[in-house]
Amino acid sequence: MSFILKKYLISLMAALLSAIVLLLVIFFPEVWLFIGLISGWLIISGLLFYSLYYKTPGRRPDLLTVLLTEISFVSLIILVEWSFLRWLLLALAIFFIFLLFAKLNQEDSRMIFEQKPARRMKMMLLVFDAYAFFTVGYAVSMFFQDFPFIVITILEAGFLALISLLIWRQYFAVPVKALALWALIIGLLVFELMFVVQLLPFGYLVLGALLAWLWFVAQLFIRFYLSPQGIIWKKQITFLLSNLVLFILLLIFLVRWI
Repeated sequence: MSFILKKYLISLMAALLSAIVLLLVIFFPEVWLFIGLISGWLIISGLLFYSLYYKTPGRRPDLLTVLLTEISFVSLIILVEWSFLRWLLLALAIFFIFLLFAKLNQEDSRMIFEQKPARRMKMMLLVFDAYAFFTVGYAVSMFFQDFPFIVITILEAGFLALISLLIWRQYFAVPVKALALWALIIGLLVFELMFVVQLLPFGYLVLGALLAWLWFVAQLFIRFYLSPQGIIWKKQITFLLSNLVLFILLLIFLVRWI
């Protein structure tokens, strides 16, 4: 069997497995069944990924991207109440899991125009993962108010430091140790912002979006700073100002509806 055929066959299997698991989660929301389904899903997905890319070095970050994305989709599916949005998330989960399995090897090509689409796709999925983890953190703090919020913030800081590392490693071929300090800084920033954003009178879906926005800008500028060109402030000042204005306008719009 050729690698191309094997790649698409395993990708289809991963997508079909995702569809089955997510449908069972939606129609049979029992706790123990949910735990068993998600655990089995992650394990089997890892094995499928390993069977496809075990001969390709440096695929560990890509496997983490697959697992984090699966956790993110199932977390949002059980949190959203709008039926249409739930089915949309299910369809997107199947589509992106297939792409993660089928298109990862394009970065093995030395052609830049072939590397960029896969890299950008994974980066945006990791940003989506960040939003999902923020949303879940705030949802847990609202639904289980006796659970210590500081534990949630520590877990969030760890997850977002990991996600930031996964994004930066796509742009810099350096050891993890070289980025560890910056990941720690991002983790501390997330730790502080979790407490600040929680004071806003919004639901967990909005709080997660606001904090994901702030985190994205922060990790983006750290990435620019680490690049050979550094931060070109003449180009980035417009980006910063536009994001600041949009962020303030969004807050004003949301406050009007409280």
